[in-house]
Amino acid sequence: MVALAVAGGPPSPLPGVDAALVQRIQAHYDRLQDFEAHFIQRVVHRIVHKVIEESGTMAFKRPGLMRWEYQKPETKLFVTDSKKSYFYVPEDHQVIVSHTPGGAMGLAAGSPFSVIMGEERLLDAFEVKNSDSEPQRGGEVLLLIPRRAQEGFEEAEIEVRPADGQVMRVSLLDGQGNRTEFLFDEIRENRGLVDSMFRFTVPSGVDILIASESAPTSPPQ
Repeated sequence: MVALAVAGGPPSPLPGVDAALVQRIQAHYDRLQDFEAHFIQRVVHRIVHKVIEESGTMAFKRPGLMRWEYQKPETKLFVTDSKKSYFYVPEDHQVIVSHTPGGAMGLAAGSPFSVIMGEERLLDAFEVKNSDSEPQRGGEVLLLIPRRAQEGFEEAEIEVRPADGQVMRVSLLDGQGNRTEFLFDEIRENRGLVDSMFRFTVPSGVDILIASESAPTSPPQ
């Protein structure tokens, strides 16, 4: 049976979920102003049994600033300055500009990353359940069911460090059974990152494409 929130009060975790762990996760990201890390991104295509793996470095800063630098297997850059987002592929000599700053890579409102960035609270955005998945980073895994329909995914998982609620892995599952997973290493928090890290100047000679605002940009693959 689903636990009902008290009228006017915050939502509660479902029965069986470690409520103290959920509180530690929320408290951790309430305190977070910025962080940077190395990441591995895996996209697993269910039907064709294809796995695409990329890696690089990333950084977040409140409010709504992000930078993802893909280094392997090819160089790519995704930046949002909280007003626009830019996806730049040097090899293609083009940059895609979107006026939906968080609407890419599962980063729109209601995604796990919106919780990490402090833009939404975990229990406001998700129904939190225990997951049957095995941990990959030695942490605890929680299944997140969005309270509002999402275009980029149907459900998500987060793997967190039990001691302090730090998120070490985010996994997004779409309606076709494809999974996009982000694993984080070398996490450094509250470093005082400067805003200039999250600005992008279009290089000369690069084609500029304006993304359709009817749907979020797909994850880089």
